[in-house]
Amino acid sequence: MKLHPALAYIFWPAITAGLAIWLAIEHQARLGLAGEHQALEQQLVKMAELIARNADLSKRIAQANEPKPLPPDQLSELLRLRGQVGVLRLQQPDRDRAREENRQIHAVLENYLQTLTETNAQAMTNYWPQQAWTNTGHGSPEAALQTLLWAGYNGDLTNFVASVDEDARTNLIDEFKGKSATETSIQIADEMYDTKSVQVLSREVLDENTVVLTVEIEDQNDFQTVKMLLKRNGGEWKFAGPPP
Repeated sequence: MKLHPALAYIFWPAITAGLAIWLAIEHQARLGLAGEHQALEQQLVKMAELIARNADLSKRIAQANEPKPLPPDQLSELLRLRGQVGVLRLQQPDRDRAREENRQIHAVLENYLQTLTETNAQAMTNYWPQQAWTNTGHGSPEAALQTLLWAGYNGDLTNFVASVDEDARTNLIDEFKGKSATETSIQIADEMYDTKSVQVLSREVLDENTVVLTVEIEDQNDFQTVKMLLKRNGGEWKFAGPPP
């Protein structure tokens, strides 16, 4: 349908204006789309940069976490230590067994030493090596005998005679008759010097005032066993010679 020329003349400005407006709107829309497209392209570029940067960062982190190879000398030492650990693991059962055996041996040894100590305590009570002789008084037969030994070894004639019973002194005086006190002291000390030790083996009580001690005497060459009679008089024990 054709528009009447008069109507066309009337509506043409409106049509032209509408077309201009549409073109302007279309132009603005295109400009808007171009701007959006440019913004999107910029975002894509940034995203690509971020992706590349992230990939580079991940690579660096992986390289940092990756263990560095050991120098040859350290690698050799590591392998040697690993070998020793393996050997020790194989030997562990044997080590445990040896440890248990050692524990049992120590237990037996401690028990033996305890028994030996208890036994020796009694033995040492009645065993007197020469260097241990001392003046122990006359309170018991054993003390009187040790005092006699000490006095004789030191040439102490006074204490030596005081450790001898009155009846036995007669024989002592006869033995050293004609000698001075100094000569007697020297002779007794010389005789005692050869005695290395004395040990009381047994003790026989004859009555409350009489005891016989069986004594083992060690000299420079051998041992000899003798019996010694000790008597108590006035509260003190004294050597009374050999038993009858």
